[in-house]
Amino acid sequence: MPARYQLVLSQEQVKELTWTRDHHPLAYLRVKAAALLKVAQGEAISQVARSGLLKSVDRHTIKDWIIRYQQDGLAGLKVQTGRGRKPVFSPSLRRRRTGGRRPARDLAPLAPALRTVAQELASGECAASGSLAGTDEPARHLQAAQTLPCLLQAGAGPCAFARSAL
Repeated sequence: MPARYQLVLSQEQVKELTWTRDHHPLAYLRVKAAALLKVAQGEAISQVARSGLLKSVDRHTIKDWIIRYQQDGLAGLKVQTGRGRKPVFSPSLRRRRTGGRRPARDLAPLAPALRTVAQELASGECAASGSLAGTDEPARHLQAAQTLPCLLQAGAGPCAFARSAL
């Protein structure tokens, strides 16, 4: 059976790890500090890994924490920048790509529909009974016509039916 790993800590290190375990705002640092303190008190790494913490961790993970603490101190226990899963979608990334504003909406596909509806409304035909009645997309044409001023009026004439259809 291999010998137990001995972690020897100075009084200052014990004080630092105890404060980290009890008060640090980052929960993962509290867990790592608790593991190091238990190993320093003489518990086996495998025992601490299996049942010494809130959740079990691999014994090699605790050994890595010990090595990083011995090399870099408490800073070695912090998660390094760039580690972990990258976000699939992040609004902040979208804002960075577009310079903080939403990309402009392409209105070019709506231009023919607006022209057609404007011509029908100008000629006095109702949007649902004119040339749009035979098309397969009257709803799209009526949505495009929503931006025309005559549809915003409470109104009579050809706009009355178009407003009720929306």
